[in-house]
Amino acid sequence: MPAAEPRVNVRPRSRLHRLLSHPLLNLAVGGAVCVCALAELFEDVEKSGSLQAAHGVMLVGLLHGLRAVGDLAEGAHKVVHRSEGPG
Repeated sequence: MPAAEPRVNVRPRSRLHRLLSHPLLNLAVGGAVCVCALAELFEDVEKSGSLQAAHGVMLVGLLHGLRAVGDLAEGAHKVVHRSEGPG
């Protein structure tokens, strides 16, 4: 009788985790944050001539979007190389 394989207690990634870590969602969130931050920046500059907290929000949105673009580019690269196949 062959030895039984040891049980590995690994939880599969949940649907929610897969959704929240999807690059397209991250790109959409980053874009939305950037648009909102730009609107706030323009409004603040028009009214008071100074810039406020929208600077930080804009940077967070840019970084979020850039990270998503990097993830999408990596995924596209893998798809292209996988479709080329061996040799």
